[in-house]
Amino acid sequence: MGEIILDPSKIQGCNTREGRSQFILRYNADIYLQLVLAAVKLRELINRPNRYPGRSGHLTAREMAVILTEYNLGPTNTRAAKVRPNEYGQRLMHPLKTIKN
Repeated sequence: MGEIILDPSKIQGCNTREGRSQFILRYNADIYLQLVLAAVKLRELINRPNRYPGRSGHLTAREMAVILTEYNLGPTNTRAAKVRPNEYGQRLMHPLKTIKN
């Protein structure tokens, strides 16, 4: 999907170079870990004060496209009412809207 930037100081066992290397190997081999970390990152993006705090699970397709855009490009400080999704966010939302329908 996108690039997840992790703070090694927040991940148990990643405080050394060897620990970080082991984590990267595990991350690359474990799809479950990748999904969990992607979900954590999406929740962080949604719950920021300038986005949709407390509304995860109740976002419109446009709002989720904004979150997917920021997942891909990184968070912005733009107010929720002014932010616009890019092609990436819209493209990922298209099949999800179809599945929902």
